[in-house]
Amino acid sequence: MLLGDLFNDHFHYELAVMNGQGINVADGNSDKDVIVKLEYRPSKQFRLVASAQKGRGHAVNETPVAWNSTIHKGDDYRRDRVSFGGELKIPTVLGQKSTSGGISLRSEFLAGKDGDVNSRGAYLTSSVALGKGIDAIASADYYDRNTSVSGWQRTDLTGGLQYWFYPKCRLQLQYTHSFCGKLMGDDYNRIQAQVQVAF
Repeated sequence: MLLGDLFNDHFHYELAVMNGQGINVADGNSDKDVIVKLEYRPSKQFRLVASAQKGRGHAVNETPVAWNSTIHKGDDYRRDRVSFGGELKIPTVLGQKSTSGGISLRSEFLAGKDGDVNSRGAYLTSSVALGKGIDAIASADYYDRNTSVSGWQRTDLTGGLQYWFYPKCRLQLQYTHSFCGKLMGDDYNRIQAQVQVAF
């Protein structure tokens, strides 16, 4: 792997040639994946990121035929990825400042190809500081497992709150409604609670 920063840290690059099948698993083939990541940071508050992966995977299990019938256990298959994204952070809003920043916006589009099947997805996530240590969270997330077959899409809309009770430590409470394609089942709702402790 080669990585580094250029032009007073405004430009970051990563180039990697990788193999492997996962942790404690023998490599299923002798192919290598080439991965490139480029990041442009015109300021501390804003960055743009693009990444790509070109390689071949090895199927250790049977792929669910429902959305991808082109890959079977033991096959070496085309595995490509590309993504484009950006992030904006505004330190304060209405005089409030939180651990996550006054306003934070992050979005990404990604696409992949596994065998002969294309997939794609995108998300937009935001947080706004409401008061000392309290942020409002909103997110939209879309994923299509197989772009050539209608019905394998799902869209999640999420809203919630997070409370930073110590640096890097927070409580989160979120509500999500999922809109499902006809092959993904019925629409559904869920409430999620989470505690994060980092040190």
